[in-house]
Amino acid sequence: MKLLFEIWGNYEKWQKASYSYEGKIIESNTTLPLLYEKINPDYCYIIISDTLIDNLICKNIILATYKDYKNKLKEKTKEFLSQQIEFNDKIFDILILPGVGTFNNSKFIGNPKNFYSLLFYEITKRLFTILNNEDESIEFYIDITHGINYMTMITYRVLREISEILAFFYKVKFIVLNSDPKVGTENLDLEINKIEDLNTIAKLNFYYFNDNSIIRPSKNITNDEKRNINENSPKIDKEILNNIYSFIGSFLNALPIFIFCFFPDKRKILCDIEKAYDYFCKDEVLSIEENEKIIIKQKADFTGTFISILQAYLFSLLLNKRYSIENKKEVKFSEIEKLIKLFEFSRSLKQRLEKEIYKIKNIKNIKNDFNDLGYYLLEGYREDNTFDERNFYAHCGFGYNIIQIKRVGDDVIIKSKENFIERIKNNLLKNIPKGE
Repeated sequence: MKLLFEIWGNYEKWQKASYSYEGKIIESNTTLPLLYEKINPDYCYIIISDTLIDNLICKNIILATYKDYKNKLKEKTKEFLSQQIEFNDKIFDILILPGVGTFNNSKFIGNPKNFYSLLFYEITKRLFTILNNEDESIEFYIDITHGINYMTMITYRVLREISEILAFFYKVKFIVLNSDPKVGTENLDLEINKIEDLNTIAKLNFYYFNDNSIIRPSKNITNDEKRNINENSPKIDKEILNNIYSFIGSFLNALPIFIFCFFPDKRKILCDIEKAYDYFCKDEVLSIEENEKIIIKQKADFTGTFISILQAYLFSLLLNKRYSIENKKEVKFSEIEKLIKLFEFSRSLKQRLEKEIYKIKNIKNIKNDFNDLGYYLLEGYREDNTFDERNFYAHCGFGYNIIQIKRVGDDVIIKSKENFIERIKNNLLKNIPKGE
């Protein structure tokens, strides 16, 4: 599957140039027609800032709500796209994200980090309408030719982080394109260059935030507005949040049994994500004020917790799609064996896990009722309730006194003893990297 991402500034000011890429030349106001023809993407995303609403105001198009402005901007962008290329709603998608800056007739006040949070949300949401189990590889093409300011850096960061999560499950190519400069030169023959072309390495930059708020008030609003947002903005249940952190911690430390044990309720996570998005987009939160200029103000900011639950949602969906993982306390040994491939990103974790699986695989005469793992692996084993942190992580969660196994038909069932689960959760929470 090929995905093309276009980062656009003020397209109304662009002029024609001759763009060349891989032996083909097309004259156009934008690189898109040429890249679309040569790359032949399955989907193409046009990423623009809502600050282009200033173009509408310049033309004396004055509307009542932010949503009205956004819809009108999407309509105008679609018109421009249709002039450049044959538009197909099933392939092209226009993403309008909140920006900051002061322009001729308008001023946009807010936090650029919201651009990052919302783009992460928009891309994650779309991926799960298009990904399927038949896909073995995904190619990300990011064209930054027309990007401006923070938009380019933030979009690159979001797409890079998402591609690194996808790389646990797919072969992912990450290609960044940029044409020769046009501004400041008389040159109208512009080569589109590959400035980055790499195979993405699987990675999960995940952080623990001791805050169950998903939305917080912006700094530059009144105390009454802050109080209102603090009281009414959505929050994620602390228990659900800690379960999410424990789930990701189990993965990061190669604890396969506890990936199942703490596997989150995807519907509840999505519900919290959607509540935060809807709240941010409310007319009174993303508001319009009239002064000498029309002011569009973001009165709330997304927290780091929002990104963490987005990452967990994306990762849990991929795990479920690829390995049919769901929340359960008793896990088949064959299900755990399948997960070895998931840890190819870390040779040490993979080797550690393989060693523990090998031990269990070679146990003879496993009984039909649950017994401690130590009962089979240690001569003279005596049950105890101590939790040894070093031992727990060194053995990928297969503690002799923590894990129990039994034979069911041709498979072995593995579970954690119930009295250890809360202790393990608390320990995992301590060991996840902390965010600010």
